[in-house]
Amino acid sequence: MDPGGRHQAVQPILLAACGNAFAGDDGFGPLVLQIARRRLHGAPILLHNVELLDLSTNPSLLLDALPDRFALVLVDAVVMGKADRALVDVDCSDISSLPLALEATASTHGMDLGVGLKLAAQLSLMPCHARLILLTIDGARRGDLLSVRARQQAPLAAEAALRWCREYVDLWRLQSRLPRTLGKLPV
Repeated sequence: MDPGGRHQAVQPILLAACGNAFAGDDGFGPLVLQIARRRLHGAPILLHNVELLDLSTNPSLLLDALPDRFALVLVDAVVMGKADRALVDVDCSDISSLPLALEATASTHGMDLGVGLKLAAQLSLMPCHARLILLTIDGARRGDLLSVRARQQAPLAAEAALRWCREYVDLWRLQSRLPRTLGKLPV
């Protein structure tokens, strides 16, 4: 149910992650989602308004999950040259404003995030609020273990993702109580 008491087909916030848990640092996304799932159980307001989705190595599944969402938080590891395994947290609500460095990242999943998000925008599937939380890596190979640095960054990324989910749930609850003529609230 939404705050207005209407039945809702999907939860308004989607927290999704890409990655291959058996390919070194590419397993960052699934690890962050696992940590977030454990932390959600202590936060009923999030538990009832946030859907967690493991895209595994198929980010195109995101296109099917986006309709009727208020917000998206997407977690992944991206190849960026000499990466230092740093976290990048960027607003991607307006795809045209994505930093060029992120548009040029190489994905280990066959369809990179920039292409997937642009396609979602062209198909009018993008929610009004969207966030990318990325770990920059220098590559991923099947059979490698997750690096110590990626394991250290995962709880921080999970907390950032859940912080955005909380903010988006609050905005969604507030906006659903306002007259429709007011439009989208800024974050």
